[in-house]
Amino acid sequence: MVKTKGIITIVIIVALCISGCQWCKQTYNNIFHKSEAQDIAPAMDGRKVELQKQIERKYENPEAHYQLGKLYHADGMYEKAEFEYRVALGFDPVHYRAQAAIVKALKDQGKTPAAQMAADLYMNQSAVSAEASLLLGKAFQR
Repeated sequence: MVKTKGIITIVIIVALCISGCQWCKQTYNNIFHKSEAQDIAPAMDGRKVELQKQIERKYENPEAHYQLGKLYHADGMYEKAEFEYRVALGFDPVHYRAQAAIVKALKDQGKTPAAQMAADLYMNQSAVSAEASLLLGKAFQR
């Protein structure tokens, strides 16, 4: 029974991710390209530009979204970082580094209760196997 609920949950999440891809891509373009393109382009370093080009070529690239989120996080742009981490998780729900990064971004924004809830959620998800728990633990150490 529990296994069936888990499988149904995963199927629903995947279906929502697939159906929401176009909405996410449009939202991403509205946030990062149309409204701020002229403002942030000169200030962006080469790595950010490179990652945005990768995302434009293939929006469904969780690693590029995660890496871009890390750069935004390092620059103190926590909301943009959180957005990128969530997009990465939308395409790869077990991206442990993105899971840990969301918790850190929420905590850095002062959203401690949300960070705690996210941490609990990800720890519960990874409790299914020792390997998953180990990978999440390593991601939190970084």
